[in-house]
Amino acid sequence: MSSTPTTPTWQTTAQQHRAAAAAKIPPEWLLDPQWTTNLTETSAENVLSIPKECGILTARELDLTSAHDAVALLALLSSGQITSHDLTTAFCKRAAIAHQLTTCLTETLFPAALARARALDDHYATHGTPIGPLHGLPISLKDSFNIAGVHTTLGYVSFIAHGPA
Repeated sequence: MSSTPTTPTWQTTAQQHRAAAAAKIPPEWLLDPQWTTNLTETSAENVLSIPKECGILTARELDLTSAHDAVALLALLSSGQITSHDLTTAFCKRAAIAHQLTTCLTETLFPAALARARALDDHYATHGTPIGPLHGLPISLKDSFNIAGVHTTLGYVSFIAHGPA
């Protein structure tokens, strides 16, 4: 008697995709369970203070990710006061914390972002000038943009089956 493979439910597919995204968070950026134990999909707990209290972000990273707008960050980058790698690391860490608290990311591109930041820093060190007006400013993209090697789901679980762009 042959068995036919069963198609996973949308819930299983979504959970597997979420688990894969969570597994890409570097261990040193993982929250201690004390911060997430009481969180559920329906909890109303205020988590806004956790990035400041959890100990993952340095004081400088907290400052960079909370006290400056994009214009100020670009001024710091273009003057060489901060590196793209340092800024990108700070925002990647903050995104990792947010994701662990709210499941806000469908994909994480931390290694690619950090590699690009290093390349931008190398260019700045060699030439003394930024590459364009947004040089080194980290961005987050909604998954409606096709990025090579990354799923574009538009928030639909069924689109996971289409595979990466």
